[in-house]
Amino acid sequence: MGQTLEISDEQYQLLQSLAREHGETLGEAIDRALHAVTSPDAPLAFTLEEEATLAQSPLFQIAGLFDEELPIGWADRHDEVIAEEALRSHAEER
Repeated sequence: MGQTLEISDEQYQLLQSLAREHGETLGEAIDRALHAVTSPDAPLAFTLEEEATLAQSPLFQIAGLFDEELPIGWADRHDEVIAEEALRSHAEER
């Protein structure tokens, strides 16, 4: 039994390109991708509940805080760098 799945032309082209890069048919590439994201040991496979919990973590919330590359040595003065970035971003909001 088979099913039909509608995807955009752009998505189809991307899948075709990925299949060619790996020397696979389109079906093989889709099978490999589905296996990679559905296998029990797939990396970073979270349940919706786990994703919601992660999204509320303080570390996740500051992950996108910085607009620019971090300065060299930022780890040694991370509190200062975070404070400077927070002040700069809030000043832009005014």
